[in-house]
Amino acid sequence: DFAKPIRSNSIPHSISEEHRQALLGTTFANSYGSQFIVLLHRFLMDYFRDPTKFIQGLAIRSVIGIVLGVTWFGQAGNTQETIFPTQGALFACCMNGVMDTVMQTALLVPNIKALLLREYRNGFYALLPLQLALTACNGLAQTMNIMALAFPVYFMVGLQPSVEHFLIFLSALTLLVWLGVSVGIAVGANASSFQDAQAAVVPLLVPLILFSGYLIPYAQIPWYFKWLYEISFFQHAIAILEINQFEGIHFSDCPPIFDDDSPNLLNNHTCAELGTLLEDAMSDDSTTFANHSAAFVDECFSSYTLCYTTGTELLKSLHVFPSDLALDFYIILIYIAGILLLGYGLLCRVASKY
Repeated sequence: DFAKPIRSNSIPHSISEEHRQALLGTTFANSYGSQFIVLLHRFLMDYFRDPTKFIQGLAIRSVIGIVLGVTWFGQAGNTQETIFPTQGALFACCMNGVMDTVMQTALLVPNIKALLLREYRNGFYALLPLQLALTACNGLAQTMNIMALAFPVYFMVGLQPSVEHFLIFLSALTLLVWLGVSVGIAVGANASSFQDAQAAVVPLLVPLILFSGYLIPYAQIPWYFKWLYEISFFQHAIAILEINQFEGIHFSDCPPIFDDDSPNLLNNHTCAELGTLLEDAMSDDSTTFANHSAAFVDECFSSYTLCYTTGTELLKSLHVFPSDLALDFYIILIYIAGILLLGYGLLCRVASKY
């Protein structure tokens, strides 16, 4: 019940006004847990009381999911030509999971910040349960929205057909929307208007997207921008989705090279593995390949840079390692915790000036 300040409810009216104000400044009648539950119930009721708002959020994400699914319909597969389109679909899911969530949350907070801070100054609740309840409400709402996007994309693109792979895909996108909510609240808490929130989002996220390893491959990122790759939470999310999709795949159009007339060096190697060896040998005028036909050399040179026999080989070339799958999940969780802490600090700073 928000008719009276929570802290005022348990303070006797018989004490002096001076003592009463001192108590108001230092104690709460309800625990932080109770405040969190009441605030979460309030925010959820506000969100779901308006079915139009709820259905609109689901509909928008569903339409986006269908559009993405149609764009990359049936593109996932086990040939070389399916690699880049599949990566594009995964990247688009990551982008939508974060950018849309950040923008929606960041624009929401300035709209209600004045009311919430006024209630805080009047002693209704503490800032920590307020922030956590706001995060939980928006996180739950955005989780349902991202599910509406994930289902059509996953099955229309033709990603890995197993429950385990689908749950990993859904878990990664869910973590991204919770991270997006955390970022949005932090940005919104520090913004005084919609324009300020919009202006802060783009310079904050674009460098992390640009150097996430997709738009600019890791090997081509300049050394002085490598640190942006390392701190980008996008690269961890994309890595999860790429590992989930490509690990264990055997590409059917790039078989290993077996040549009885070849030196032992060539046996059981693919063109992708032989690229450097061939270049070094030719540049050194080595006679190692003297008995090989020009046709074989031309074929290998024309295909080795693009030809992968397995998904593991592809992931290695992308600087993505399947053994880091769990670590990537943990790192995103750490980012969420760190951004929540930063957002709480910004909220406290704003409240102290209110």
